[in-house]
Amino acid sequence: VCPILDKPTGRSFTGFKISVDNKVKYLLLFREVTLTDTVVASVDFSGDANVIISNVDVDVKIADGVLRAKFAKERAYALIEVK
Repeated sequence: VCPILDKPTGRSFTGFKISVDNKVKYLLLFREVTLTDTVVASVDFSGDANVIISNVDVDVKIADGVLRAKFAKERAYALIEVK
């Protein structure tokens, strides 16, 4: 388990990547209180993203080393499987 995105401050996007056998398998992402609904970040993994559970609508894409996640509301979370 490794932290990704921003340091949790109450006003950021933050989260963790969970690896199994040195391959990222899951993401746990959080949108705290932010004005923007989307986070875009460079990542060192790729794969198809499948939202397993969340408390709001979340659209997640991982392509060409870029993670893009759009959350419908603030104070939200999403557990995402990476295949």
